[in-house]
Amino acid sequence: MKIDTLCIQNFRCFGAETETLRFENGVTALVGGNGAGKTAALQALARLFGVSSAERQIQTRDFHLKPDQTELVSGAVLSIECILSFPELDGLDEDAAADAVPDFFNHMAATGPGEPLKARIRLQAIWTDDGTPDGTVEEDIRWIGTLGDAYDWDECQRVAAVDRGTIQLVYVPATRNPADRVTDLLKGRLWRAARWSDRLSKTTERGAKLIQKQFEREEPTEFRECPTFCV
Repeated sequence: MKIDTLCIQNFRCFGAETETLRFENGVTALVGGNGAGKTAALQALARLFGVSSAERQIQTRDFHLKPDQTELVSGAVLSIECILSFPELDGLDEDAAADAVPDFFNHMAATGPGEPLKARIRLQAIWTDDGTPDGTVEEDIRWIGTLGDAYDWDECQRVAAVDRGTIQLVYVPATRNPADRVTDLLKGRLWRAARWSDRLSKTTERGAKLIQKQFEREEPTEFRECPTFCV
């Protein structure tokens, strides 16, 4: 699987006119000068496929502001759309293709007979001025069942959390140590995937109970009744 196309509208430095980024076959890379929008494009992908809920959450500052704008207008809309291609399906029959990418097979579409199958996912967000400092952001992410321009958003299937989690983008900002970021990610996955023995589970349970008992014996945890003063 690879990213085929990325379409961004009203996100960060990308304005009201949809910008379409098409990636070359065999490589997924962004090359450009300072201010070209490379970081914003990576942040857009993180909103779709980030490994944490914080990375995926659309924030008020994600909405594009024109140079002559000082604040957002209630009802502002942004969208991030990604088309995924599956080069590994080339030359496979239908049964083998279903086994190769089972998570996305039901969401694939093609532009015509004999054309490669692709999956299209779109995130839309609306900012509403509700009187609070940051306003309210409503997000919606769905599968688009066609690669054409004509479709009914309300009839598109919502992306399940499980399906969304099958694609993960590890975004390492330039100001951070990439080795530490990747190491922390792998540690978390190993911790969740590890199968601990029953002996260790019982030992940690006993230890937790001992700590709790000792904690309850400490003076700061004792609440004495304060005297009542009448005026």
